[in-house]
Amino acid sequence: MTTRDRTYHPDFLAGLSEAERDDEVAPSSALRARIVASVQPGHRFDGFAARVAEIFELGRDAVGELLRAAESPDAESWFDAAPGVRALDFDAGGRLADAHCGVVLLDVAASFPMHHHVGDEWIFVLSGEGEDSLGHRLRPGELIRSAAGSEHEIRCVGDEALIFLAAAVGGIRRTD
Repeated sequence: MTTRDRTYHPDFLAGLSEAERDDEVAPSSALRARIVASVQPGHRFDGFAARVAEIFELGRDAVGELLRAAESPDAESWFDAAPGVRALDFDAGGRLADAHCGVVLLDVAASFPMHHHVGDEWIFVLSGEGEDSLGHRLRPGELIRSAAGSEHEIRCVGDEALIFLAAAVGGIRRTD
């Protein structure tokens, strides 16, 4: 440390002395709101927001709405896709704007039926663990690509529901 690093401007020291004498300095309402928001518990999937925005080419607000919806599979907007499987359709942007996209929840031990990919399929896992019939493991934070023309079944193999986001370019055809 040099001498200069230890030398402070007299106005700074005077201001510091005054601040030490004040018992309380209230933050502005805007600063207080930012501080409170930063320590509020977040939503379950908020840690994936940047990655989801990148993959599905969505804006911040759309990603927030999508991830909050993924936390509520009992909401009216979800539908039963197969026994033990619930889904919620959503619209992606950019190169996936024409893809069939959805949030998918598989109950413990449930399976998404065997299906054929018309185009590429992308799966991003939010929670739980799964495995497909091709041997791919699905874990939170993983992005799995299934090539056009491939077929697979996905099953929940963990002790909690498997929740993932999927984009199927050209859609899928069930083969069961």
